[in-house]
Amino acid sequence: MTIVDDGAKMVVALTRLQDDNQKDYFVGKLQFPGTIDFRDGISFMVFTSERGVEELQIGPIDERRQSKITNRQRGTKISNKVHVDLHALQDSHGNTFHLGEAKSPANIITKDGLFFTIFLSREGAEELQIGFLDHKRKPDKKGPEIINI
Repeated sequence: MTIVDDGAKMVVALTRLQDDNQKDYFVGKLQFPGTIDFRDGISFMVFTSERGVEELQIGPIDERRQSKITNRQRGTKISNKVHVDLHALQDSHGNTFHLGEAKSPANIITKDGLFFTIFLSREGAEELQIGFLDHKRKPDKKGPEIINI
């Protein structure tokens, strides 16, 4: 039995950006070596109602919801990205958040981490994309430090 502890979910801070059409989208990074296991189901909750504290929460699916996952919610892999459909829900305060649930025999295994892109501007086509983190080291603007002995 999987017990979902809401205080123990993986949290990814999101950054709000705008595309060429002035539509918001969100990105987040998670740097870690490890595996995200989709076999028993995984839940993605996207909170963007409150500016400055946008976040993605990742956790297991509550067992009571596993039977409600349709084929459309299984998560599809296209090239090097996983796509998860999101749908809008309302919290107890009337704020909108988005939920995506995926179940698949596949895993995401990474040594560097993951990059998340969240598109919410097209109602009915909200989506989370998960790709591998491709971090480029930022050059040191000061140059190397030289210590004289």
